[in-house]
Amino acid sequence: MKAQLARLVALWQARSRREQVLVLVAAVFVLLALGDALLWRPLAEERARLMARVPELAREADEAEALADQVRTKGGARQTTKALLPLVEEHLRRLGLRQALARLRPQPGSGERFLLELRDAPFVPVVKLVAALGEAGVDVVEMRLERAAPGRAHLRLVVAR
Repeated sequence: MKAQLARLVALWQARSRREQVLVLVAAVFVLLALGDALLWRPLAEERARLMARVPELAREADEAEALADQVRTKGGARQTTKALLPLVEEHLRRLGLRQALARLRPQPGSGERFLLELRDAPFVPVVKLVAALGEAGVDVVEMRLERAAPGRAHLRLVVAR
């Protein structure tokens, strides 16, 4: 290792001052080009991609907040006497979530109680479904919401009346 280092030092010292400066300038340019290609450009592209999603995410957040305000103001008052299963199916169909339905089955317990599972459903209609069920006087006994993909979610909901 020392012998190789000594050879490199000797090779470097054998160069004229002008050649040493040119090699150093070229090395700096190569490092700058590598930094740009491997670090700066990928970071800038990722930032641009994320910034392009901001308006969509802000719109979805505004819609979710508006729906949450509606649920808060209505207070979950019972507004319908329709049976729970047809009511849930009606809301699924109305919001276009029927194709995302993975499971809808009765649960043990007193009164009407159902387990509802949606897979890879659009997030905003999922929030609208929960809000609509609350407005219709349906009690949410258990809820688990997981991110499936950007703008998509898995929902496990136990509803009762």
